[in-house]
Amino acid sequence: MHRHPPHPPDSQPRRIEAWSLLLRAATSLGWLVVALVVIAGIWLTCARRDIRQTPGPEPMPAAQATVHVIPWDEIDEEVARAMQQARAQAEAHVTAELDQWATETMDHVDQDFLPWFFNYFVQQELLLHYAHEKALHALFPSRPTAENVLQQRLQREIMQRVMHPEIGGARMERIGRETLDIYGSVLLQDMDQIPVRYNVPALAWDEYTTRLGLVVRDVDGNRGIPVLCKLAAVPLGLGTVISIEVAAHVLRRLVQRWTGRIAGKTGAKLLGKLAGRMLGPAIIAIVIGWDLLDHHITVTRARPIVRRNLEEYINEIRADMLTHIMAPIDELEFEITRRLAERKAEESGQEE
Repeated sequence: MHRHPPHPPDSQPRRIEAWSLLLRAATSLGWLVVALVVIAGIWLTCARRDIRQTPGPEPMPAAQATVHVIPWDEIDEEVARAMQQARAQAEAHVTAELDQWATETMDHVDQDFLPWFFNYFVQQELLLHYAHEKALHALFPSRPTAENVLQQRLQREIMQRVMHPEIGGARMERIGRETLDIYGSVLLQDMDQIPVRYNVPALAWDEYTTRLGLVVRDVDGNRGIPVLCKLAAVPLGLGTVISIEVAAHVLRRLVQRWTGRIAGKTGAKLLGKLAGRMLGPAIIAIVIGWDLLDHHITVTRARPIVRRNLEEYINEIRADMLTHIMAPIDELEFEITRRLAERKAEESGQEE
């Protein structure tokens, strides 16, 4: 039977010493692990505390809503300037048109009425007609006076030869419409730019224009109608202005130029007839020649005066036309200006 050889005598202590070294190494390693665990725990605890204590990123401040302040005072001034510009263009148009009308009307005076009125045979006819009417009025006082009859005759002639009521009335209506259209279009164009320049919301601008009277609401208050669109439909009635009777003072001046010389001319004609019967045709020729000379002198002196009287009358009509045409614009601007003042007064009261 095979037997193992016996261990040497020092193998047992070595084994014990090896195990002892191994145990000490294991113990040191254990303590090292424990130390590492403790250190790791302490580090994690501190890290958590630092994380909790470290302030996070500050929250972004909420964006503050910017309030757009509408400068209504400046807008009021813009509206006033827009009215001034529109009025300037409208007045320039109507002034040019009325000046042209007055020039053409004076051409009718120079080329038609004055040649007719100062014609020798027309003068004789008017003279005899005047004397005839004067005699009839003396016999029948209820009849119109000779002056009134002559004034009516001159009234008809001036209207037919100078004023041309139908054509002139239609022309004045056209001028009035064009003037109102120019004013309305220029004002609307300038007004439309105001809310764009000042960034006025549509609702606020609508309320503003309605308050100024530039927009008129319907019965239900839903639909806004620009008042400037209605401006062009305003009845002007300018045809009646051009068709009115010639001013009484103009006709009276014309007639008065006759009253001082009618008696003399009538007497001269009677004396001429008597002398013609007594002395023959030679005296008649002398009387006629004298009458022609007197007529020439009368025309030379009276024609500029009659022309000046008619020119003053035409200028009076021109001024009346300008007033009638601009009247709707004046009323609209007066109302807008009044409402602007009211709005400004209310705003000042709220600030106080």
